[in-house]
Amino acid sequence: MPPFFNSLRFAIAVIICAIFAGCGDDKGGPVEAADRFFALCANGKAAEAFTTASGTFQIERSSKYFQARVRENGLDSFQEVKWTALDMPGRARVVRGDFKLKDGRVLPLNVSMVQDGGRWCLFGAKLEAGSEDIFAFIERTPDGEEEGKKGFGDPFDRALPSEKELQKMVEKVLLDFDDAVKRNDFSYLYASASDRWKFRGKDPRILTYTGKEPKLIEKADPENKARRLTINALDHAFHAFVEVSSDISRIKGEKMIFDEPATLSTDRVLTVKGRYDTFVFQGGAAPKPCKLSFSLEFVREGSSWKSFGITVNFAPPTAK
Repeated sequence: MPPFFNSLRFAIAVIICAIFAGCGDDKGGPVEAADRFFALCANGKAAEAFTTASGTFQIERSSKYFQARVRENGLDSFQEVKWTALDMPGRARVVRGDFKLKDGRVLPLNVSMVQDGGRWCLFGAKLEAGSEDIFAFIERTPDGEEEGKKGFGDPFDRALPSEKELQKMVEKVLLDFDDAVKRNDFSYLYASASDRWKFRGKDPRILTYTGKEPKLIEKADPENKARRLTINALDHAFHAFVEVSSDISRIKGEKMIFDEPATLSTDRVLTVKGRYDTFVFQGGAAPKPCKLSFSLEFVREGSSWKSFGITVNFAPPTAK
C-alpha cells in the first residue's frame, strides 16, 4: 500500500482513538460519574460539582441556586449512597441512588446522566419518574397562591447583606424582642415582621371575611392552617421570657459571632445563626447571667429585609 494511504489510515486511527478516549469510560461509566458528582457535594464542593454538570444543566440555573438546593435536600452531608444502574438505552442513562441522609432518612433519586463533551455529566435528578427535577429553577414559595403569582427571579441575583448589615439586622430584631418582653407587648414586633410571615401570601382583606360563603371561609383560613404569624402566637412563644424577666439589652453595640455563614434558601429565606459573648440576664431582682444564642430568618420585602422567624435561646455561662 502506498505510503500516503498508510499515513491516512494512521491519522484516521488516531482521530478515532481520540474520540473514544474522551467518552467518559476512562474513569468509568454513568454510575461512577454520578458517584463522583455527589461525592463533591457531600464534601463541601457543590460549586465544583456544578461545573462538571451538563451544559444544559448549567444554563438553566445558577451555581448558587444549585448549591442551595443541594443543602436543602441534605445532599451536602449524606452518609452513604447505594447505586443501581437502570436499563435505559440511548444517549442518556438513568441511575438510581439511595442516599442515606444525616438524619437517617433515605432519599431515593433517579439521576439522569448524559454524555456532554465526551464525558458523562449530570443532567437532572428526580424523586420518581414524572416528578420535577429537585434542582429545577422554579418558584418554590409555599406561602399561598398570591405570592406565587409575583414571578420572582433567581433569589441569588442580588448580593447578600454584608456582615456589617447582618449585624445591624440581627441587633434590631433582638432589641425589638427585648423591648416586647419587658413591656409584655408584642404588637410592635408583630408590626415590623414581614407580610409574608403575617399573611402567607394571602390577601389581608380575605383574612377578615366573616360571611358564610364556604369558599371565602376556606380562603380566610379561620383555623390558621397556613401558620400565619399573629400577636397571640408571639405572646405564646415568648411568654416564658416575660415570666423570668429576661434582659438582653447588653448586646447593643456588641459584636455578633456567627455559628455558620448566613444562608439564602431557594424560597428566598435568609437564615442567620449566631451568639453573643456578652452576658444577658434572667431573674429580675436576682438576675442570673446567661449566654444568648439565636437563629433568625429574614425575607426581602421592597428595599429592606424583614423578620420571618425568631428563635432565641438562653444558656448558663459554662454551657458550650
